[in-house]
Amino acid sequence: IGTIAPELMPLARARDLSNLAWAFATLDLRHGFDSLLLAIARESVVQIGDFAEQNLSNTCWAFAKLGLRHDPLIRAIATETINKLSQFSSQGLSNTLWGFAT
Repeated sequence: IGTIAPELMPLARARDLSNLAWAFATLDLRHGFDSLLLAIARESVVQIGDFAEQNLSNTCWAFAKLGLRHDPLIRAIATETINKLSQFSSQGLSNTLWGFAT
């Protein structure tokens, strides 16, 4: 999956990308999946405008929990969070801020 899936990321929707990142972080699966996670990050930057509050929050949290830094993704999430700040719940904002701080 780690070698085939990166090529399929452009077919994923914003919610799919966020859910994949969240699942890998929840299961603490990073070892052996860096290429897939980086593909998720790259495609997330491309689709960041389609990310809802929960997608932004979950993606930020997931990459922080995995300890995988991808500066273009962090910048894109920060910009989109500011643009959609009025749509954030207190929990979503808290999770996003934790991701930035980590």
